[in-house]
Parts: sequence; C-alpha cells; structure tokens
Amino acid sequence: MRGESLLKRPFRYSLFLFFILIFLLKSEGLIEFARAEDKDFHSNFDKKSTLLPPSYLTALDEKDGVVPLYWFEPNLLPETICYDNGIKKTGMYVNVEWFDNRFAVRITPPIAPFLLLKSEVFICYDGSSGDDTYNFSQPFFISINKDSGGIPGSFISAPVDTYATGQEDTSSGEGEWVEVEHNLLFLDSTDFWIVFHWEKDFPLSPLVGVDSSPNCGRSYEGWRKNGYWEWKPLSYNLMMRAQIICNGQNTFSLKKFSPPDSFRVYRSKNPGDLTSPMNHLSTLDLFQYDDTDVENGKTYYYKMTAWYGEEESDPSNEVKATPKKGAELWANKDSFEVNLGLNQTKVENLILKNNGGIPLDFFVKIDTDFDSSFGGKDYFGYLWTDSDKKEKLNFLWINTEDEIVVSNLGDDNEIYGPVPLGFSFPFYGNLFDSLYINTNGWVSLTYSRMDSARNMPLPSSIGPFNLLALFWDDLKVTDSSEISYFYCQDTFVVNFKRLEHWFFGGSYTFQGILTKDGKIVFNYLVMKDTINSNSATIGIQNENGSFALPIVFDQEYVHDSLTLEIIPSWIKVEPQVETILPNDSLTLFLSFDSKFLLEGLFLSNLIIEAKDKNHNLDPLIIPLKLNVDTLTWVEEEVLSHPLSFSLSQNYPNPFNPHTAIPFTVHSSQKTVNSPIHTTLKIYNIRGQLVKALVDGLKKPGEYVVIWDGKDEKCRLVSSGIYFYQLKVGERKVTKKMINLK
Repeated sequence: MRGESLLKRPFRYSLFLFFILIFLLKSEGLIEFARAEDKDFHSNFDKKSTLLPPSYLTALDEKDGVVPLYWFEPNLLPETICYDNGIKKTGMYVNVEWFDNRFAVRITPPIAPFLLLKSEVFICYDGSSGDDTYNFSQPFFISINKDSGGIPGSFISAPVDTYATGQEDTSSGEGEWVEVEHNLLFLDSTDFWIVFHWEKDFPLSPLVGVDSSPNCGRSYEGWRKNGYWEWKPLSYNLMMRAQIICNGQNTFSLKKFSPPDSFRVYRSKNPGDLTSPMNHLSTLDLFQYDDTDVENGKTYYYKMTAWYGEEESDPSNEVKATPKKGAELWANKDSFEVNLGLNQTKVENLILKNNGGIPLDFFVKIDTDFDSSFGGKDYFGYLWTDSDKKEKLNFLWINTEDEIVVSNLGDDNEIYGPVPLGFSFPFYGNLFDSLYINTNGWVSLTYSRMDSARNMPLPSSIGPFNLLALFWDDLKVTDSSEISYFYCQDTFVVNFKRLEHWFFGGSYTFQGILTKDGKIVFNYLVMKDTINSNSATIGIQNENGSFALPIVFDQEYVHDSLTLEIIPSWIKVEPQVETILPNDSLTLFLSFDSKFLLEGLFLSNLIIEAKDKNHNLDPLIIPLKLNVDTLTWVEEEVLSHPLSFSLSQNYPNPFNPHTAIPFTVHSSQKTVNSPIHTTLKIYNIRGQLVKALVDGLKKPGEYVVIWDGKDEKCRLVSSGIYFYQLKVGERKVTKKMINLK
C-alpha cells in the first residue's frame, strides 16, 4: 500500500464501499426473511397453544349399562383448599397409644362436579420437646372419607400408604409436604374428610404439623381405647390440604384464550390412537356425556378433543371403564314359621345371593311387632316396658351388704373401671366381661372419655357407645352420695345413691341390673325434683350409634318405685352386616328363642337393606312368625329324645367369620327328662381355650350354636385350624374346623 499511487486509492475505496453496500442489502433481506419466518413460527405457535384439549377426562367405572364421562375446561390449574397458613408451629405430640389414633381435616369443596386430585400432609422432621416416640420416615396412610353428621364416616376410597423422604429442600428444614394421589370425582358439594392413619405395625410414628394460624375448627382427632372410637374437634389446625379441579374458574378470560365451541368424544375397544373418524361417538357443548351404547362386562377406552371453529385440538388424556350389572339380592326363602315350647331355641338358615356384577353390602334390621304393654323397640330387636305399662312387672330393689363402693367423695364427671361383671354379658351381638361407671348416671361396656355430663338423644354418633343410660344427666356426687356395685354368678348390679342434679336439686337413687341372659333392668327408688329438671337421657346404644333403644330424652318420665325392663329380641341374626361378592352367596343364621316369652304368637320382619357402590337396592322383607306353645314342647320331648349324643361338622367349613355347630344332647333310661351339664368350647391349635360357647345345663334335644369367630374378649381370631369340643356329662368328642380369610 505504501508504494501505491494516490489515483488508485479512490477506486479501491469505492469498490470496498460497494461490496459493503451489497452485503448490507443482502443482510437486510436475510433479516426480513428471518423476521418473516419468526413471525410465521410465533403465529403458528400462538394458534397451536390456543387449541387446548379438555382437562382431566374421567370415566365412571362399573355402572350398569352406561359409562358416564366428565371433563373440565382446557388448561385448568389445581386449586388448593387449606385452612392452615403453612407456617409450622409444632409437631403433634404422639400419644402413648398412637397406633390407634387418627387425625382428620374436614374439607368444604367448591361447586360440583369437582375432581380431588391430591391430598397433602405436612410431616415434621422434629417432634415436641421430650417426645422420643416419633420417626418422620415411618409410613402412614391417607384415606378420603364421607362426612357423617360432622365426623368422618365411611371410606370413599381405601387408605393409600406413603411416607416422608426427608429430602425436602426447605429453608427451615422443619418438614415436608407429602402428596397422595386420589383422582376422585365428586358429583355433589357435600363435605368430605382427609384422614391421616398411623401404621400400628411400626414401633415409631411420623408427626403431623400444627400451624400457627387462628383459623381452627376443621381439624379432628380420632382416639380409640378399649375398642371405643371417638372423634373430637381440636383447637388448632392440622396442616392437611386438598388439591381440586372444578369448572368455572374463568380460565379463558384470565389467559385471554377463547373457549372451545364444542367437544368431541371418541371411543374404542382398544387403547392407543382413538381419534380416528370411525371412533367418533358424539359432539356436544356440555362437560358431561353418558355413553349408553355399551355392553356390560366389556372394557371401553375414551379420549376427547376440543373444537375451535373448524379446527380440532390434540386429544385429552385416555380413560377406560367397564360397565357392569348392578348388585342383585336374592334369598332362598320368603318367610319363616317356627313352633317352640317355653324356654326353647331353634336355628334356621337363610341363604342370600348376589346375582349382580359388583359387590353388595347388606345390613339387617329386625322390625318386631309389640302390643300396648311395651313402650318401644329398636332395629336390633330389643323391646322395653315398665311397671306402669305391664301389671305383672313388679318393682323389686336389689340390695346387699357386699357392695363395692367406687365413689363417695364428691367426684364430678369421673369414670371408674374397668369393673368386672363376673360373667359374659351379651349386648348388641357382642359379649362383654366388664364395664365403666360414670358419675353422670350412665355406664358403658367400653371406655368413653367424652363430655360425660352433656346428655343427648339416642342414637348418637358422638355419644358414648355400648351405652346403658340409666339416668344420664349433669349429676353431682355430694358427700352423702354413693356409687357402688356388686355381682354374683349371673347378675351384676350398679347403684347410684343420693345423687343430685348440678342445677335442679335432687336427690336421685336408682340402680341398673344386668343378667347373664342379656336382660337389663333399671330401678328408680327415689327420684325427687325430676319435674324441675326433665333433662335426662334413658336408653341403650350399640357400639357405633347405628342401633339404639331410646326411651326418654329431656321429658318427664321417672318417678319413685318405677321399674324399667329391656328385653332382648326373640330373634337373633348372624351376621347382621356383611358384603357378598358377585355371583357369591352367604348364609344367615336365624336363632329363634322363647326364653323371655309367654305362650302366644309373635311376629317380626327381617328387613335386609342392601346397596352397591352406585345405588341402594329395594329392601328385602322376610316375615317371621314364632308360635310359643307348651303342648309343642311336651310332644317334642316325648318323640324326639335322642338316645345318644353327637357333634356334627360345622358349616360352612372353611368359614369367615361365622359358622354353625350342630350337636345333640343324649339322654339315659334313668334321666330321660333331666337336664345334663353340657359344654361346647373352641380351642386353637396349641390347645389354648379360645371361647366357651356353651357352659350349663341342657335338656335332651338338638341344638345349633353360632360362633362369630371372636374370642372371649370379642376379638376376631386369625386364620388357621381350630378345634371344637362337646362335653356332655363325662363324655366328650372333638372336631376340627378352618377359619379362612
């Protein structure tokens, strides 16, 4: 360049500038092309992103002749329902009997239908001070339950097991949110419960977090002791949440998307690519469709698309469902007529079968006719009467010097027990050998720690269970009061003497009598100022509040020298609650007993209420007729004395959990009509006594005893081989049976 002439330099500069200009023009064209390509790309992307498919397509399974489909607006995001503020206050302290406890939070949902996607529970890494019974990594269960009168009811879904990993990256390091998938569709907006279950097979426990917000009232604790369940509200919030999807969340207006014009449903008998024209089922503008063109027992697969003008979105998620015939209840008999003598028993069989395609749950009620000498009944078959209604029922106060005093020191709202009964007492289908005495005028056959002074009408799902309410009220034990009990071979008596009402005076002296054969008597000796209170509950209730015999609630009733008698049913049914699988059958054992009856004709109805997962079936009504006649007994004594004793094979065998054991009691030439001491006992494979089913005098005759698969403490026995032994006089025989679960 240094030796180049000055004339040549302008030419070189011009040529250089020309090439630069050409390059710039081409570069600008390339830039415009790139911009056009980018514009087309973004245009197509925006267009594609607005063609959103429906969200969360759901098919209901096992419906009879139909597959209902539900779906939600495109691009919906889950909504979290919570009542905590997410700031952990502490880890819930572990009770010494934590393995039988539960926690629950009641959720009020938005508009229906909605889909419960997940539940969340905060598991703490650290426990309360001095609590060394926890381990955050131990497994636990989460279930979704129906609401039952303000407390958790039956399962909507079976419990799902999970655990905390300890790997949550949080600033505080105090714990982690553990999610559990449910994907449950709800068609109404009733409350439901998220229930936390501890796993009793592990020695330590995870801890649920408690938040620091004042928004409480939705958290409950379930507590079990000695077989009794109680749910009670807590004064703080458990950190448990629900993730929910529902329509009507203004998704499109918030995101500036246009809603679809319609939806297309596609169906196939095979999974995979369903959205071909041949699989098109229907086009509609709703969020629900019932596919009725289906056959029970076959599986169908579904997808959906959304249409925007003339353009179709990608398909939704794929779902499947198998329609099935609903449960059908069939019985082999439509009525029973039984003849008995006085103090006789007889067992009849009723076979139930489910002719449908899904499981059937049934519940048996006993509807007994009674005359004006009785005051009422319950659906277990108990009847009550009193000395005002029945002339032959005389007031008889039982007194003894052998009473054991449990309270005479002015105690208030106290519970004493367990107090031994001295025998096995039958009550609502279970046997009990002890009870608890409450200073507020009631006893329970299992422990209850509820607010014992606040009486309520029966039945009650939150009141004390296995309850005998003699005079349940807010009573006061003064220095002159006394609560005592005594028992003999076949009778238990509890006395409440000179108690006063907390507000309305008194005094009250009354007693309860329980007999080995199941009869209950309440005696009211001195009942002063009851007209001023009229606030007591009198009656009985079973183990969960499903059956109760209400006699009085907040009414004028008792007076001095009144006897109230509660008589067990003359018909007993085992089992009363059970599930029958599709095309399976089950035997009900109907025990007729004339023990508490006089001569005459007695009528009752078995009402078998049944349902499957989708609907309630029409109740099945079986009329029962019992004729009690002394002549019948004499004829049977003469004609049907067995000349030898025998023990038959139980049936069914294997069994779960009920089985019938038939046997005969022999007679001899010397004692043709005399009762003979007879025992029928169950032993396990180790030779240990499980339960004594019969232990007493039996007249010669044929008998059938039902074993409910429970031991002497009313616990269901495990699967395995068991032996049952009949001993009549000095002779005995043993047979084997199998409990198969």
